[in-house]
Amino acid sequence: MASWEFLGGFIKNTMWATLDSLPVVKQMKKGFEKTVEDMDIELDEVHKSIAEEMRAKYNTTVNSLTYKRQSENLLENKKEKV
Repeated sequence: MASWEFLGGFIKNTMWATLDSLPVVKQMKKGFEKTVEDMDIELDEVHKSIAEEMRAKYNTTVNSLTYKRQSENLLENKKEKV
């Protein structure tokens, strides 16, 4: 399973790097990444709000509501490259 995750990550990273070499697409990619980053923040807040309400109302946690932000990984990769 780890091999497939590695392969998926490799392909994704290669495709993102390739988009940076195309001038017009590079600008669109930057806009897309910023939009995804903003959406990640909002989704994280929505998931936290739902989890808190479930905990308060039903005295339980719902593990499937744990939101894993994706933009952190993208930003970390950018910082390492810079």
